[in-house]
Amino acid sequence: MAVETADERLLLLKDFGVTANWSRGSVVGIFDSYYSDDDIGGGTAFAMSQPRFLCQTSDIVGLSNGDELEVGSVDYYVRVTMPDGNGMTELALELK
Repeated sequence: MAVETADERLLLLKDFGVTANWSRGSVVGIFDSYYSDDDIGGGTAFAMSQPRFLCQTSDIVGLSNGDELEVGSVDYYVRVTMPDGNGMTELALELK
């Protein structure tokens, strides 16, 4: 059971969302590209970008892994779709 209501999720997208484009139109979601500092062992560490896009599941019906998504004039491939079961889906992205 979701903590927030569908109306609250829409307000979140309205306040913090950006428009992204894909082959079937546009979708509003929250884009984030944080860096993760990973240690691969042997005293070697590296940072990598992990771009994500959070949107309403109903807005991306038909979107599949491998599809393209343009966010802020930057093209990405959708690598993983992660629906939360409460009406929102997080997309793991990779630069095209």
